[in-house]
Amino acid sequence: LTDADRKQQSLTLTKKLEDFLSDQSGVWTLYCPLKDEPNILGLLDSCSHIDWAFPRMESRTEMSFRRVESKEQMVTTSWGLCEPSADTSPILSQNKIAGCIVPGLAYDNEGYRLGRGGGYYDRFLENFNGLRVGVIFNEGLTRDPLPREDHDQRMNIVASPNEWIEVNVKEEVQNGI
Repeated sequence: LTDADRKQQSLTLTKKLEDFLSDQSGVWTLYCPLKDEPNILGLLDSCSHIDWAFPRMESRTEMSFRRVESKEQMVTTSWGLCEPSADTSPILSQNKIAGCIVPGLAYDNEGYRLGRGGGYYDRFLENFNGLRVGVIFNEGLTRDPLPREDHDQRMNIVASPNEWIEVNVKEEVQNGI
């Protein structure tokens, strides 16, 4: 994708998410995008009724989400990641988070994602009961099933600029599938 393509798709996806989030409340997670991820940070301003939390890498295996009220609470790590400062942003427990917006390198239409291989989101989402919304550029959405392992977590919704796919994971769990 060119920079212009990424920017246009990010704006379209942000608008789609604004419409969805207009009926939501509580704490939702967001992320500081890497170059190959949709930049949907405009949601901070356009969805001010939402309380936002951002991921922070606590160790090589653990990620927490911390409440962020202003950009001044964000720091750039030695790995070049933008994340909440441990000094000014409290860790939130999973049960305080209503929804999690999850970037990915690829998503399939069954709600599975291809991440960066660290398993941070999969571990966080394992016992998470809120809504899971995967976001992706159009080119990262595939109709073919992605490779998956037992620990991989599904999204309830996969959103790209051109598509909105709802996956009823909770019903499948109730039916023992």
